[in-house]
Amino acid sequence: MSADKQSKETIPSIRPLLDSDIRAVQEVHINCIKEVCSSCYSKEDITAWIDRQSITRYQSLFREGTAIVAENEEGEVIGFGHIDKTSDEGCDHVIKGLYVSPKVIGRGVGTLLFNELKRIAVHDGCNKLLVFSSKNAVSFYERIGFIAGKCAKHCPNESDNLFCIKMIKTL
Repeated sequence: MSADKQSKETIPSIRPLLDSDIRAVQEVHINCIKEVCSSCYSKEDITAWIDRQSITRYQSLFREGTAIVAENEEGEVIGFGHIDKTSDEGCDHVIKGLYVSPKVIGRGVGTLLFNELKRIAVHDGCNKLLVFSSKNAVSFYERIGFIAGKCAKHCPNESDNLFCIKMIKTL
């Protein structure tokens, strides 16, 4: 990206997720799984993962914890994050999801979303954050201070397992 184009880009805004954002969040999530996560998972894993992404699932999932979105200056949702106040592995909060539209990956949107999730966790008195990172996102989480732990399984349905990496960050 040229310096001129970069200077014209505006910083995305971060705000709480609204019910009206659910379809846009689903689209960002599915596109990211298809275009980014597919580099680290089999076609079968990707299909099972995508098949799990129903509107009903998002509606119930986002009732737990706090969900946020990043939107560009046109109001288009370009990323989302979800954090839940759950104790696991000695951590007070778990990042349940942090996904960015493939068209804006590498432009700081994921970091902006993470910083807001971290702010929420710190406000809640959290000392440690846990994330079950997809294999393709490990380097992102390491760059923002997470330490990789054990490989774990994430179950998109009763018969399929996706391997991910448990990662912890002390705040």
